[in-house]
Amino acid sequence: MFSRDALIQIDSGDDAPVARWLSERLNQHLTDGKTVLWLVSGGSAIDVAVRTLQLLDDFKSKQLHVGLVDERFGDYGHADSNQTQLVAAGFDLNKVVFHPVLGSGSAESDANDYGAELDKLLGRADYSVGLFGIGADGHTAGLLPGSALLLNDSLYGSYRAADYYRLSATPQLIGRLDSAVVYASGQSKWPALRKLFGTETQLPAIELTNAKDLQVFSDVKL
Repeated sequence: MFSRDALIQIDSGDDAPVARWLSERLNQHLTDGKTVLWLVSGGSAIDVAVRTLQLLDDFKSKQLHVGLVDERFGDYGHADSNQTQLVAAGFDLNKVVFHPVLGSGSAESDANDYGAELDKLLGRADYSVGLFGIGADGHTAGLLPGSALLLNDSLYGSYRAADYYRLSATPQLIGRLDSAVVYASGQSKWPALRKLFGTETQLPAIELTNAKDLQVFSDVKL
């Protein structure tokens, strides 16, 4: 279960504390000349990612490598892609070394290629952090309840969900992160969060405890 020490209480819809916390950690390593891997999510976490990048001090772009926690398969640049939506929200890819998920292959080959790339990046990074959300059903990244990826032994995988072919980080990848940072705001998410901070061990988001450090920013009332 989630430790209550990991919860940082925020006002509903206020993502500024998340961006400040994350930017401070990133700045700490970047100003020391370290290589950083930062994985970002789609959905409500997009605005956090944009705000965080804006708060970073000047750094050499080659120091900060940015990838995606999860992606929706399709042609490169398709409208529902998390990368497309991240850029549309104002995330400047020119400031970082960005690593896209989508290539020219199938969902399976793109996931396999990305997993191999992340393996190398994690091996080179002095600090790695993932920015995650949690859904009302307790999912995180592309790890929906019942997804076969929950038992996948690779770093990145793909599967057919009800809406898209989803490509996603797996529990194996989460376990290699130095930090996992969660932004989960809104009453629809409170039941799942209460379970995660209680005795629930079956919801997919419980896999976030595999990271070396977990911080959860939420308005949930426990």
